[in-house]
Amino acid sequence: MLDPSNRNYASRATVLFQRGSVIVLDVLLLTAAYAIARDVAREQAEDSPRGSGAPSFESDEAGEWVPPGGPSAGTAGQASSNDNRLALLAGGVAAVFAASLGPFIAMGQLRQVLLRLFPFERGLLHTIWAANAWAPYALADKMLSQALPYAVAALRPAGHDREQALMALRRRAAKAAFPDGFNCQTRFAFLPQVSGAAAALAVLAAQAPCLLALWVGDGRPQYIRRTFARSLSYSLLCGFVFGFHVHEKWILMALLPLAVDAVSDRPAGRRFLLLSTAGHYAFMPLIWPQEMYGVKTLLLLSYFLKAPEFLGLLDTCYLTGFVVFELYGSFVHPYAFPVMAARSPLLMQTATSVYCAAGVLAVWAEMAVESAREAAAALAAAQLRRRACGPAGSWRVDGVAQQVHLGVPELRIEG
Repeated sequence: MLDPSNRNYASRATVLFQRGSVIVLDVLLLTAAYAIARDVAREQAEDSPRGSGAPSFESDEAGEWVPPGGPSAGTAGQASSNDNRLALLAGGVAAVFAASLGPFIAMGQLRQVLLRLFPFERGLLHTIWAANAWAPYALADKMLSQALPYAVAALRPAGHDREQALMALRRRAAKAAFPDGFNCQTRFAFLPQVSGAAAALAVLAAQAPCLLALWVGDGRPQYIRRTFARSLSYSLLCGFVFGFHVHEKWILMALLPLAVDAVSDRPAGRRFLLLSTAGHYAFMPLIWPQEMYGVKTLLLLSYFLKAPEFLGLLDTCYLTGFVVFELYGSFVHPYAFPVMAARSPLLMQTATSVYCAAGVLAVWAEMAVESAREAAAALAAAQLRRRACGPAGSWRVDGVAQQVHLGVPELRIEG
């Protein structure tokens, strides 16, 4: 397809392949969306749990594999009572992995694929920091590098000991490294280093309450339909917040299922508005041609049309900060401080990532607390069911016949 001897390598075959592959995938996406919508409509009509899918994700943009069993834990939970359904679910997940990884295994290229899926050698941060937990973490390390020498100079009396301490701090700060387009490694000067294993454990620990709530919780189709999109979005958001070498556009993976949940209630709509605004603004620097400035600005403003209906005072102040950031970064900083802008070209992008990370982390923390509460309620309900269930499967409470609702349809308690 390409002619390496010519700089103008965009041959007709290349253009045809690139555009044709996008068109084919778009048609496949629309066909799959229609099939899923039709299946869900039949499920609602028949009140059957057949429509719940089992998504599996492999992505070199996430810096982590989102565990395929994690987002589909709710489906596995309601399928665990039926061996055939559980086997069908496991077979579907295995088929996805076999179809995607099988050709690479056959060609002996699995190691290269794993290096792309788990890019631990590239460093924790990307050149443009993703708006996740590691952005304020890296900023804190930079601030310590600047503040500690001043603190030592102010607190210690002048003398040989102070000079030795200042020299040690400077040597330690000089060892720090952050991605800048040429260097890909991340080394912190004062805060603990974050390895790939530590990031993976943080992702799994953050997902644990959500997975527990789905596995132990209500298995009725109504419950699965209500919580599946929210749980899927939270699992993906955990991968973005704590993932290793995460790209800023990975936030889109968490926004897609959250958009489905946004219409369920007002708090869900508020979460989607905050996360979508912070997530989209974080990767707006990637839309770099000046001709695209109007498009990306209108894209961001489109999320403010219904904002007052969902947001409180604090949320409104936070979203207003994006307007201030945009005006300062586009029209004030490059002209008022040209030397600083030329010396530190990534300064405004770093500040933008940290500001966006505040909104992303706020939404993640809110969803984490909600998942923990649901997990606690699900465990309490499961213990109550075990205590109330008699040897023969009957339900008894103090010998009095009652009717209860513990997340399952119409259970009869017989005296």
